[in-house]
Amino acid sequence: MSKSKPKPKSKPKSKSKPKLESKPDAARFVRVEWNATTGSRKSREWRPPWGKKNHDNPGAEYLGRLWALFGPADDADQGFSYKLRDVQSNIIVEAYEGPSGSAFGAAQDDPATRATIDALESLINATKPDDCHAEYGTDEANVRIGIRNGKHFCDVDVDDYSEYGDFSED
Repeated sequence: MSKSKPKPKSKPKSKSKPKLESKPDAARFVRVEWNATTGSRKSREWRPPWGKKNHDNPGAEYLGRLWALFGPADDADQGFSYKLRDVQSNIIVEAYEGPSGSAFGAAQDDPATRATIDALESLINATKPDDCHAEYGTDEANVRIGIRNGKHFCDVDVDDYSEYGDFSED
């Protein structure tokens, strides 16, 4: 009587887990002095994570996310600014709010700079906004925007410009 050897049990097939995108690395970008570059120009607008849907105050949201990553903003012409150096590429870019809205700027417009801006935008969009505030003047008014207790606000002191109304969201 011959005994047959039992077949080895096959290992159960493991279900492959979907690959998760890695969280952007906040240490990739460091603040630099406002005069670290000889100039920059608008590269493109910020593309917020909610897409093209309307938002009550995208400038405050942008500020809150940047503030959470890099602290208080620097003053800029009619807005705020963050000058940042990508430690991987050594490219300096600017994340700012100005008369044309929330945007990115850089001295160059080339594939490496665009990739740096894309990486910074991914980091910003993956960051939960902090309470924050920025004050700046425009030709028409003094503006204070930010996030207070998780709520966006925009206070506009228009002095003689009463036709602009009250933009307070408190």
